[in-house]
Amino acid sequence: MKENSIFLLCWLVYFTSYIGRLNFPSVMAQLIQWGKLTASQAGTINMAYFLAYGMGQILNGFLGDRLKAKHMIFCGLFCSGIINGAMIFASNYFLMALFWFFNGIFQSMIWPPLIRTLSERLPEGERQKAGVNIVSSMVSGTLFSYLLSAFFLKFANWSFSFGFAAIDLIAISLLWLILYPTCIENKGCIGRTSLQESVDKATSLSLFDLFFKRGLFLLLIPVIIHGTIKDGVTSWIPTFISERFGLSPSLSLIITLIIPVINLASAYWAQHLFKLLKSETKAASVFFLTSALSLILLQTLGKQGALISGIFLAIVTASMMAVNVLFVNLIPMHFEKDNKVSTVSGLLNALAYFGSAFASLSIGFISERWGWDTTVFTWITGTLVGLGVCLLIRNLSFERK
Repeated sequence: MKENSIFLLCWLVYFTSYIGRLNFPSVMAQLIQWGKLTASQAGTINMAYFLAYGMGQILNGFLGDRLKAKHMIFCGLFCSGIINGAMIFASNYFLMALFWFFNGIFQSMIWPPLIRTLSERLPEGERQKAGVNIVSSMVSGTLFSYLLSAFFLKFANWSFSFGFAAIDLIAISLLWLILYPTCIENKGCIGRTSLQESVDKATSLSLFDLFFKRGLFLLLIPVIIHGTIKDGVTSWIPTFISERFGLSPSLSLIITLIIPVINLASAYWAQHLFKLLKSETKAASVFFLTSALSLILLQTLGKQGALISGIFLAIVTASMMAVNVLFVNLIPMHFEKDNKVSTVSGLLNALAYFGSAFASLSIGFISERWGWDTTVFTWITGTLVGLGVCLLIRNLSFERK
């Protein structure tokens, strides 16, 4: 079916993008262990990516409603591949931070036009389903990246992770360019095909209206907090397990594989709870509560073993992945009639990644100076704040009135 070919091509693109973004967090433990980076420096490099990605999401969310997805996604994948290749030759901390910052810029060109493509090119009944199912590309990309990095850390070294990602990203960018006309352009676009019509509709609702009149500003705190936990914490999990339990970086990555497996189920939990509660914010409050309880258990019971810690951390990140589905995948779908899907998705994703950037830097700083107990306490505090805000705005609706 035409819908399947559209979804599968978008799935492959986003799966590949994760290989070129999670390879650095996957090898951080070895870079720190070998003395190439300190924990603070590793956190700063990761922060550079998230900060660039967040800023890029705002711009590319805006452009994604105006420019062709074909060109934006190709440029994002191809240039990310070049940057991953350059990471192999980064001789010092400054160059690694600079390259990884630009990787965040280029990777931010992928998601907004991709979610717009799914929204416009699929029938109305398939859009929400696709918004949930696309999470499997994130989870599969995470799983594959961790496995690949664990293999390279065990039998080679960290640079091979970047080399593989570079080749893969460039190859898939070319495949996207080749298959786009067949899979997407010739499949009978459900939405707008005229660029001018797209521009006219995209400018009919201002950013002020989006943010204040449609209530997006109320999501500011929970979106930032969920990004802090989902990506910021996830980036540090292999290092957390390695340092707390004295395991090798490769073994820590193997234990971390629990996380993406459980994360896959979280997307469908989010969809089920959303259908049951008829509210993204009500459903998000359940997942913030689950995350807070799991972090408390991590502090009290998780010290008994790396596997137990891995399970609790998996529940935490799965809960935040569910919140991500509700906020970043489903809420933008309410703005399809305004032709603002890409803009809203980019804006919300940007807020999430600003949280990720803050977490990446602060986790490295706090863990290095005060230890992991203090670090986990800050995570618990954050999830409780997110829970409180979601309960306050639980009746918020984004449907166009």
